[in-house]
Amino acid sequence: MNSRQLIERQYLAVVRMYEDTIRMVGGRFYPEGGYQYRALLCDLTTHLWEVYPKKPSDMDEEGEKAWVYVVLYNKALNLVRNEQLHNSVIKYCGTLPDIAVEDGSPLLERLYELIELLDDDDRKVLQGYLERRTIAEIAEAVEVSEASVFRQMKKIRATLRELNSRISR
Repeated sequence: MNSRQLIERQYLAVVRMYEDTIRMVGGRFYPEGGYQYRALLCDLTTHLWEVYPKKPSDMDEEGEKAWVYVVLYNKALNLVRNEQLHNSVIKYCGTLPDIAVEDGSPLLERLYELIELLDDDDRKVLQGYLERRTIAEIAEAVEVSEASVFRQMKKIRATLRELNSRISR
């Protein structure tokens, strides 16, 4: 077996071993199962192949897992920041159900009730999202970094879920 075949086998073993980590990183940027999520997973595994030969050889399993996570997360963040993922406008789309709702629907009314319970900063970020602005536009409007907008959207999502389950109709 030549060295290329050995590297390919080791790489495939790493991909199988850290498949959950790859999916987790992709899920931080896009809802699972969507086109952009699947495209991001392909881009991440391709990037992992490109950098795998540069992986330090003296890592234990925990170090290797951390290395895989950092490499993939940084690549995904760069793709999203630079909007390079298949020339799409990147929007955080994991916070609201991906269904069409009409004005006056119970789901939409419930969402607006919950949004009213958020603080002003969260409402501003969510308003930008609802207006279909990019993360960069939202970050500029509320004067924070794009990474902060991602973190805030994650927090808003958790808050809306918690409020929805705590406040029953």
